[in-house]
Amino acid sequence: MYNFVEQMPQLPSGGGSAAIVAAIQQHLVYPPEALSAQVEGRVFVSFIVTTTGIVSQVKVVKSLVAACDAAAVQAVRQLPRFTPGRQKGRPVRVQFTVPITFRIEE
Repeated sequence: MYNFVEQMPQLPSGGGSAAIVAAIQQHLVYPPEALSAQVEGRVFVSFIVTTTGIVSQVKVVKSLVAACDAAAVQAVRQLPRFTPGRQKGRPVRVQFTVPITFRIEE
């Protein structure tokens, strides 16, 4: 498994790491209990993009509160299938760690 490869995994729409974070934020549902408690911050989630482009082994590596952690994991699991990463022309597993921000908009 790799953290960085010659050709990193891409979403079908492309856009690199910024697009991955944006896609996660799009699927993110702010937990009502965290919203009412005015919880803000970041959850760091790691996941693996397999050789077939599927997101697997999603886990929280830096927690905020349980409800936000669960919402972040759920949002990552909704990512579409990736174009797999490649090293020396062969598809390989690539691990990502991404920050997911919980911010209350006024």
